[in-house]
Amino acid sequence: MLDSNTIGALNKLAAAGVLAPADAQSLIGVAVLQHALTQALRIALDGTLDPASATPGLQALLVRAAGQSDFHQLEAQLTQAQAAVRAIFERVLV
Repeated sequence: MLDSNTIGALNKLAAAGVLAPADAQSLIGVAVLQHALTQALRIALDGTLDPASATPGLQALLVRAAGQSDFHQLEAQLTQAQAAVRAIFERVLV
């Protein structure tokens, strides 16, 4: 099950039947999204993102990285993703 990255580890857990296919698909999707946003932020910022003070250009960069149409949809997507990951965590590990 060991892997040098999260997505690889999730794929291995799914292949071994440790994670349900739907859970694996959801977690992998969130990991891909998180990776895309992290890479964009590494290029654009030196510190921590404050969404309330993000410039329109930074918002546009993050929206493109996430494949969304606007920043509010991106924020909603992240909120839903966090809830989905938490639900999987509660079901699988608790």
